[in-house]
Parts: sequence; structure tokens; C-alpha cells
Amino acid sequence: MFNAKKIVSLVMSAIISSTMVTAIPANAKVYKNKCAGFKAVKDLKLNDDGNIYGMKFESMQGIAGDSSYIYVAKNHKISESEQYAVIFRLNPNNKNEAPTLMSFDTKKNNEKNVAGDLNHANDMFLLKENGIRYLYVNTGEGQIIKLQINDSKKKLKKVKRITVNKYGNTRLKFSGLSGFEDELYNKSKYKIILKDKNEIYTATINKNNTNESITAQKKFDLYTSVKLPGKDKNGKSTNVPHDLSESKYANQGISYYNGDLYVTYSMNSKDTSVPHNKSVIIIYKNVYNKLNNSGTSTIAKPYGEAKFYFESGPYSDLFEIEGCAIVNNTVFFNTNRRKTASDADYDAVLYLSDYRP
Repeated sequence: MFNAKKIVSLVMSAIISSTMVTAIPANAKVYKNKCAGFKAVKDLKLNDDGNIYGMKFESMQGIAGDSSYIYVAKNHKISESEQYAVIFRLNPNNKNEAPTLMSFDTKKNNEKNVAGDLNHANDMFLLKENGIRYLYVNTGEGQIIKLQINDSKKKLKKVKRITVNKYGNTRLKFSGLSGFEDELYNKSKYKIILKDKNEIYTATINKNNTNESITAQKKFDLYTSVKLPGKDKNGKSTNVPHDLSESKYANQGISYYNGDLYVTYSMNSKDTSVPHNKSVIIIYKNVYNKLNNSGTSTIAKPYGEAKFYFESGPYSDLFEIEGCAIVNNTVFFNTNRRKTASDADYDAVLYLSDYRP
């Protein structure tokens, strides 16, 4: 059972003012944002030894939310083929409320099996169906797990598994996942958006709790050439061209909101040649029509005044944005943060304080 006394209190008023958060407008002028947010707990404990199901969950993954709560996934990786994830709940309306570990509602007391079904939990989104709220979690293996939310009991119940194919029986293993109710084109189903590298796919899913296999169709490519703060060959500070499709950038989560697609990138932690304290949020404006194109030759370009660049001084070993969610007209994002290679105590959910979608 969950021992609330073991959770370290959140310091919700934390300001990461020493982390540079800059937005890059079309004319390449850089200005600093203040970015306030949630400070994560050091250990999320279920029992006296600090473990959940005998494991420590130290890696932030997907994020989703609505006006009631924000949900974040944390992952424990034993190997590529054996991973587990749990989900915590945060209250954006009450910054003094401690985070809540959501337990899995199972009949045979096999919560660990559900954690294993979530696997890496790369990304997720939240939708309401017949008054009931659900999380859709990307496992990282071409499948989506649908979880029914019961906030009063602090439980999540697995109700559906969705298998995603690209063509034929070829599994589409995507990193980013978002979804919405498309009232214009198909009110009887939900539309989901999937990101595989710089390719965007869509598919539709039924509004029920019956397992299904779906086929995703590619809709467009993301234009990934952007200018970010840096230095020229003479050491002068300037905006430097970057291609976010290169292997040194890790593909992270996405979020669709009011026709715009928010895409997160971070420096690839597997590439030792680059610093890992840099991340980017790119906004692709007005992509709704592209999501419904019958062809696949279109390209979505970043919106010039809505690129956000993060470079952390205090978290110099790692500042890795995993995903973002728009809640209460505010852009929230979750991060893995480290000051040194030996710690993992600073994971956080933050928000942009001076930008509104």
C-alpha cells in the first residue's frame, strides 16, 4: 500500500531562474523567460525501502493533463525488452498538494503486470469519454494502453490495448503520441497523432474499451531546420543553424492543442559528443488541415515566434525535456535533470510563465 508519509513535500514555488529559457522569434532576437513550476520529489516511495514493486522509477517519460490534474509517467528499465512504468498525479490548481502515486486497479493484485504493459511509457494524452476520463499511454513498442482514471480512489484501470501498424502487419514504433476528438471529420471516433522521427502519422480509434488493431497513415514531414542560440566560428554569440533530425537530438513527446502541434527535442543522452543540458520545444502552427490531407507530400514548418530553447547551468549534466501538455492555457513540460552524472534527484514538471497558446 502507498505510504503518503514517505513522500517528500513538493516545493511548488521553485523558480529555475538560473536555467536559461529563451524563445526565438523570427528575427532571431533572443529574450529570456522566467519559468516557474513544480519541483519534483527526490524519491517516490511506496514502502520503507523506497521502492515500488521492488524497483526505483527514476526516469520521467510521458505527460498529459486537463484542468483537474496533470499526470506524469516514470520508467524503470531493466533491459530493452523488460521495462516498467508508473504514473503520478499533480494538481496544477493547488501547488501545495503533494504528488500522488496512482495505483493500478486489478482483480488479481497484479499491479506489476500493468506497469509492465506500460513498458517505456514514452508519451500519453488524456480524453474524456461519456464523462469518464482516460489516459492513452504509448508503450514505445507500437502499442497504446488505455487507462480509466478514478481520481477519488487514486486508481488507474487498464481497459484496452491498441496495436498500431504502419502498413500491412508492420508495427509502427512511434515516440510521440497525442489525440483529440475531431468533430469536423469523424465524431464517432477519436483521432490520434503519432510521431516517428520527423514523420507524422494519424489514425482513428473507436470510442469503446475493446482491444483493436489500427493502421496509421503518414500525413506530413516536420521541417526540422531551426536556428538556436550558439556561437559562430569566431566565438561570437549568435543564432546557429541546427537540424533537429540529426542523431544527436532525441525525439521526445508531442502535444496537439487548438490546431497546433507542440514537439519536444533534447540532446541525445547516448551521444557523448554533445552537452545534455539543452532541450527545445518547437510549435508547428495550424496543422489541422495537414492532418486530414489525403496525400503525404506536405511539410509543416515551425512557427517563427514560438520556438523555446532551454540551456541549463545548474543541471549541466542533464536537462532533458520528455514531453509537454497544455493545461489551463499553459504549457507544462516534464524533465529529467541532473547536476552530476551520479544523481537523479531533480526530476520536475515546469511551465512557461509568460507564454500562452
